[in-house]
Order: sequence, then structure tokens, then C-alpha cells
Amino acid sequence: METPIKNLPCATCRRRKVRCSKTQPCTNCARAKIDCHYNEDPTGDTSSVNADLLRRLMNLQDSITKLTKGPRNTDQSLHDSSVSGVRVESIINTLEDSLRRLHRINERENQSSHTGKLCFRDAHTRYIKETFWAGLYDEVESLSFLLDKAAPERRLQDPTSLFIQPQQFLDLGMYITPRKVSDFLINHYLKNVDPFIRLFHKPRFRLDLDQFYRQEESFVSQRGEFETLLSSIYAFSVHSLHEEDVLVYFAESKEIVINRYITTTRRGLERISILSTHSLTALTTFALYITLLSEIDISGLEWTSLSGLSLNIATRLGIHKDGEAFGLSPYAVEIRRRLWHYLCMINVRALQVHGIEPFPVSAFEVNATKLPQNSPDIAWDACEFSRKLPVAISGWTEMVPVLVSYKLSALERTMLETNIPEHGSEEAYLAKCDQVLQDAKSEILVYYSQNLLDKPIHRITKDLMDLTFQYLWFIARRSLLKHRIWATCELRRELFRKALHISEMARSLQGVYSAHYWDWVFHSFYETTKWHLASTILIYLSQHTEQEDLEVQRSWTQINLIFGQRRDDQSVLWKPLLALKREAEIRRDEALGVDNGNALTNNNDDMWQAQSDAAMHGLDPIFGQRVDPEFPLNPDPGILDDFYDQTIDNQAW
Repeated sequence: METPIKNLPCATCRRRKVRCSKTQPCTNCARAKIDCHYNEDPTGDTSSVNADLLRRLMNLQDSITKLTKGPRNTDQSLHDSSVSGVRVESIINTLEDSLRRLHRINERENQSSHTGKLCFRDAHTRYIKETFWAGLYDEVESLSFLLDKAAPERRLQDPTSLFIQPQQFLDLGMYITPRKVSDFLINHYLKNVDPFIRLFHKPRFRLDLDQFYRQEESFVSQRGEFETLLSSIYAFSVHSLHEEDVLVYFAESKEIVINRYITTTRRGLERISILSTHSLTALTTFALYITLLSEIDISGLEWTSLSGLSLNIATRLGIHKDGEAFGLSPYAVEIRRRLWHYLCMINVRALQVHGIEPFPVSAFEVNATKLPQNSPDIAWDACEFSRKLPVAISGWTEMVPVLVSYKLSALERTMLETNIPEHGSEEAYLAKCDQVLQDAKSEILVYYSQNLLDKPIHRITKDLMDLTFQYLWFIARRSLLKHRIWATCELRRELFRKALHISEMARSLQGVYSAHYWDWVFHSFYETTKWHLASTILIYLSQHTEQEDLEVQRSWTQINLIFGQRRDDQSVLWKPLLALKREAEIRRDEALGVDNGNALTNNNDDMWQAQSDAAMHGLDPIFGQRVDPEFPLNPDPGILDDFYDQTIDNQAW
């Protein structure tokens, strides 16, 4: 007669590695007419043990607390208690730490099992959804076979390349980077690019780089992936350099050098099979490659498609699920968090520029990947066996710039995904948007609790934050133009002034931070937002042709700058702006009484000087905000906007 089901297979089935019915006797042993016996579960049920230990620790803590608070009869007892108080306090702290660890263990054991399965090995990972065939492997101790590479004969003979290029076969030997050049580009990347991206752990990266250069045998399996990562770092480092610097260092134009390293990165991604990879290093390289494509040509559609592909690869690797749910080391959890939120930020940029449907990040609410921790790299132990979790810092660390970017990106995703408010709900919509913006700003200002503005990295982070908040305020109100009752002249002028201000400040800040090689940060912001700003400015200019108005003159300067950089292969999405520009030019020329072919031209230097003089005389409170060029811009207080109230800003800073 069969007994209830056991926890583990019988000893015979486990030895033969066959499926067991877990009954007494099991079906296999009964069929073979052999004895069926079960070994004791080596792991056992730890829930009751943890509960009992937790109860005993709490009783001990209560007893010690009562003893320390008991009456004192003599001065000697007071002295003795003060001496032993430190020891008792240390014991209590130790007990409290033990209690917290037990609580975390119990929480992990009580978590829902609907988290799927994840295999993690040597920075390679694979995730399987809980409703898929992961249930077939409940009795398998390890899923590491999922990370095994396919044999060469099992792969397609002539696979179609993801990156179709005219030169299908290139000799990558001609692209070998000398050691001195490599060190220069890596150091430049870590100093001027890494503060705003931070995809990897710098001490661990330095260790891997040393192993790569020494060609250690233990690093052979990772060599191809790391070499491709270095190519992407070289390309991004050159992108952040100035044109004249590239000519000095490489004796070639910036475009040629960048294209060389992009080609090397592309071929490296093909070589490591990015479409079927399980490697976090390969996905990190892919993220840098996509970002670089967007930096070079924001209007291109290739990088937007690849951004969605990268998120699909990330979900296959399980990065969308927080590593704590799978018991990974704190370091592994942190690296996965950084990579996931960076990929989400790229997707938001594609959503903003091309209007594509957003990746359904909100569908991953259960065990969703948390934000990275605000701790410096030096505090993390990169050993996979280490369980040491650094203390999260509330103030400024080297992680703050990317944490601010991740929070602003998530906020922008929320606002872009929000439907246009129905008629009658506009007031509630604006109130909600303003409250969300204010809450987010208050949360970010915690990093500046010590009024840190003494370093350039502090100032650029605040400048970028202020500019992004103003842009979010802009897009929140722009959607109200869909309703006629809200599409008033006051709102249109308000949006026009805000768009003009953001466009001018983004270009101005590029020059301010050019000496630090951080101008690419605001160039990226400007390229992402300029077409939205240009559309608002052009609509206003088509209705206002007063050329003596300084705002109109400044607007035409910005429009000429924006369209002067337009590529021939500009995205179809923004081609209607060419019609808007022609209409505005016709209206302007009609007002001036000249032919369309003799459009008004302005000297940029004279225009900027006129704007500066106007600001000094109080004619334009929006533009004249910078007093000391070494310090950052403050949010615009001149717009009719409670969110940028001058009193609030003065109190905050």
C-alpha cells in the first residue's frame, strides 16, 4: 500500500537519475520488485528551526533589556553598570542584527514561488518564466546546462547577420589598439563618461583588464566578450573627445576614428552571438553600442529597434527580476540593477524621439528590479561568494548622477505613457503632474542635503536635473493643446517661452561644461528634445511675425541652429516640421515685405550679444539667469509656474 508523497525521490531513483513517484514504495521500485527506501532530507525544514531560534533570541533580548533597566542601590553598582553597559549594548546590537537577518531569511522563505527559475554562473545568466516548463525541472538541482554553448555543428552554416553592412568580412587585425592608446581611452572613459552611465564595477573592471592584458588562461573564455566591451569603450571615449583633440591624438578626423571602433564593436557582437548570449558583459557592450548609435544620429531608426531587442534579451536573462529573489550575491544583484535600468532609460529615449510604443516594463511588478544602491564602487565586494552588503548612503556618492537619471527617466516614462486627459479632467491632471514632479524633486534633493555645489560633477547633475524637470513640465502641459478650451494664447505663449528657454540653456550648458569633456551630456539632451521644442516654437512663429521682438529673433536663431544640423536621412516622423518651417518663413518674409528667397539672416554673435544686453536691462528675465559662468543655472522663475517658485528654490539651495 502506498504512503503519502515524500519530499525527495527514493535512494534508488536518485542514484539512477530517473523520475520517482515519491511514494512508499515508488512505482519504479515496485515494478522492479526491489526494496524502496528514502534517505533523510539533508536540508530539512528550516522554517521551524528559524522560528524557534527567533523566539529564543527575542526572549534573550527582553531579559537583557530588563536587567539593564533594573534599580541601582549603590554608587558602585552604578559604576559597574556603566562599565558593563557598553558590553551589553554591543550584545544587543549583535542580537538585533541577528534578528534582522532571520527576518530576511523568513521573508525569502515565505515569498511566493511564482518567481520563475534563474541560473547564474560566471556573469552568465538565464531566466525561465514560472508558467513555462521550469516546473519540469523541480527535481533537478542545477539548471546550469542551460548556459552551455551549442556545439558548432549544431549552428546554422550561413546565419544572417543582425548588422548588415556592405563589408561583410573585415580584417579586424588592422583595428588593434596599442596599449598606450588603450590606456588613454579607458582612463578618459572612466573619468568623463562612466559618471553618467556606470554599467560596471570599476575595481572589478580594472582586475579583468589586467587579466586580459596578461592573457591569463583563466580569462580565455571571457576574452572575446571583454575585447568587444573594450571596443565599445574606445568608441564612446572618442565620442566624448573634441574634434581638435582627436586630430592631435590620432591624426585622423573624429568621424573616421569613431566609425573604426563602431565597426570593431559590431563585428565583435556578431562574433559573440549577441542574439543568443547569456552574458551580462555582452549585453553591457550591446547597451553601449546602442547608446553610441543614438548619440551619433538620434534620427536613425536602427538604434530604436535595437533598444527593444536589448530589453527582450534582458528579460531572457532574467534581469527584469530583482536578484534578491533568487539569492544572488549583493554584487551580482547590483550589477544587474544597473544594467536593467540603463536599458529602460534607452527605451524611454526611443519613446520620446520616435513615438514608439513603450516596452511593457510595468508588467514586471512582481519582484521587479529595484534601483541600484547609493554606494560607491569601493564599498562593494565583487567576489561571487561574498554576502557583504554595503551601507546605503543618503547623501552624495559617485552613484548619484545615474540614480538621478534613472529616476527622471522613470518619471518621463510615466508621463509619456499617461493618456491625454479627458475634457473636464484637465485641472486634476495638471495638479497630479505637478505633485509628482514636486515629490520627485524633493526626493532627488536629498542627495544635496549638504548643499554640495563645490565640484563640477555636483553642478552638472543639478543643471541636468533642473533642465529635465522644466522639460517634463513642458510636455505635461503640451498635451492640453488637444482641448480647444485649454489651447489659449496664454498657454501657447507660455509653452513657447519655455521651449525657447530650454533650447537656449541646453546649448549654453554644452559650452559651459566643454572644458570637462561633459558637453556630450547636454548634447544628448538637446538632440533628444530639440524637435519637440522646435515644433512648439515654429507654431508660435507662424502666428507672430514681429521681428523687432527679441523673443522672435532668438527663436529664429534657435530654429536655424536646429535645422542647420539636420541630416538628409532625417526621420520621416519629423518631416512635417519642414512644412511648418517654410510656412513660418513665408509669414516672416511677408511681414518684412521681401521675397521668400531672401530670408532674414542674423549674425549669431551679434544676436547672442543682444540677448545678453537685453537680459542685463531686464527686458528678458528668462535668459539672464547666469551670473557666474562657473556656477550652474537655476530653474526659470519667470514662467507662470508654481513648480519653479523662487522662494522654494532659495530655501532648497
